[in-house]
Amino acid sequence: MELIVNLQALLRRWWLFLVLGALGLSIAYAVSMVAPKKYESAVTLQLNPAARGALLAYGSEAGGAGTIATLAASYTEVLRSRSFGELVVRQLNLAVPPEAIATAINARLIPNTNILRLSVSWSNPADAQQLGQAVAEIFVSENTRRQSAQVGSTSGLAELEESARSYPQRIEALRQQRDRLDQATARGDLSRLPELNTLETRLATVESSYTNLLVEISRARSGIDTALILDTASPAKPTGILPLGQILLLGLLLT
Repeated sequence: MELIVNLQALLRRWWLFLVLGALGLSIAYAVSMVAPKKYESAVTLQLNPAARGALLAYGSEAGGAGTIATLAASYTEVLRSRSFGELVVRQLNLAVPPEAIATAINARLIPNTNILRLSVSWSNPADAQQLGQAVAEIFVSENTRRQSAQVGSTSGLAELEESARSYPQRIEALRQQRDRLDQATARGDLSRLPELNTLETRLATVESSYTNLLVEISRARSGIDTALILDTASPAKPTGILPLGQILLLGLLLT
């Protein structure tokens, strides 16, 4: 009998449940609107440790798990350093302190792989994606630049790669020239034959030089720790906050 009386008393105050529920939903919605939002974009990097000499007194087998883990830990510290934040701010001309860049960056090694997942969090999804891609590109470029200066040759890796960039265009131009002369001689213009032979010799020399340069670049790269971008920055997703539906449900339950 007492239970029935209590239920009747609660039913007479049904409006109170509606008020409290509406209040809880309103508070939850207001919190979701004013809470700072963060969006995260991820870039996938592949780590390639340098070939280690047998006489080195530290590290494990070249390319082994110990080397990868050490390299990933070092890269993570560099990415979150103030000096790297300053570099990003300077190159992108950002109006934020270097510390904001450092705290926005996170990196973790995927277990049992040489894959480093680099993520950047920012208040705007488009900015998070653009910044994530820019951070990865700046890091890869700066890492290669610094280490290439220590390759040990008179010209570092960066200079070798810069020289190699011009070869494909030169080779293609010579090939087009060769094809035009070849067509002329095929039509019976044998006066162009000496010029064709000279061009063939020149083309073979340039192609050989390009091949040798690529071999030298490959040899130089094997002596430095590098990181390559496998997947570009992903579309940014909300992070650190619950979806609006869950927030409203939580607010309703708490009331």
